[in-house]
Amino acid sequence: APRLGARAKPRVSVGGAAVRGLAAAFLGVAIIFFLFPLLWIFETSFKNLRDATSSSPTFFNFTPTLDNYRHVFSGTDDFPHNFFNSFVIDVSSTLIALVLRGLWLSLKIAFFTATGSVVLGTLAAYAFSRFRVPGKADLLFFILSTRMLPPVAVLIPIFIMYSKLNLIDTYYGMILLYTTFNLPFSVWMMKGFIDEIPKEYEDAAMVDGYTRFQAFYKIIVPQSLPAAAATATSPAGLSVPSEAVEWVCRSIRSRCCRRSVARNWSGGYPRCWAWAPLTRSSSLS
Repeated sequence: APRLGARAKPRVSVGGAAVRGLAAAFLGVAIIFFLFPLLWIFETSFKNLRDATSSSPTFFNFTPTLDNYRHVFSGTDDFPHNFFNSFVIDVSSTLIALVLRGLWLSLKIAFFTATGSVVLGTLAAYAFSRFRVPGKADLLFFILSTRMLPPVAVLIPIFIMYSKLNLIDTYYGMILLYTTFNLPFSVWMMKGFIDEIPKEYEDAAMVDGYTRFQAFYKIIVPQSLPAAAATATSPAGLSVPSEAVEWVCRSIRSRCCRRSVARNWSGGYPRCWAWAPLTRSSSLS
């Protein structure tokens, strides 16, 4: 018989242990899946040219070498000089673009992007704040989760869609892309501000004969203008989704082809990449 005051041992159900085991196994597989490319890059940096370009991948049965790292510090492949050239070209081209035409184009795209995301975000935030929406919490979390989505995950669908709609290398395409990525931030920001505006203001206006839209336009919008300005000028709201996603929305002809360090390593042809030096620099980065 159990002693008086003794604590009973918690019972562990077989189903709960199995679920935790499956969750741990799934987590382990996911970690291996996402870390494998990094491990492969690090391992390839210790291979020679023959092993790195072999048609049959080698994981452990190769002779490690430090020649790829030795070339960086010895300067035999002119890595510091090429890196400095790329840095100077990037900085100079950016400054020239800002001084001449790029600043005006960027401001125009940013203005329409901020305006579109704030207007659409305010309408959606008002609906979430004032009406009973089925599954409101789940929908708000889904909207926020799109900000957590890696932009590279939607790279190919966006490219195919923009190619079909002829939006590549157009202002409309860039504005639509930025507005889509910044809209979740606007919805959450504006909902927080609209929640603080008393509903009694709208009720009093509708008692006086205003429609729902008139109450929104004449009561809510003027009081939420400071919030809209803060949302439009927020760094998070004006963030760029990704350079890779932006690149697919612009024509290849619109980007100047610069001789970079990677192009020097590839011999000028994309099919002849020197994988060992490239993975070496990735590992050092």
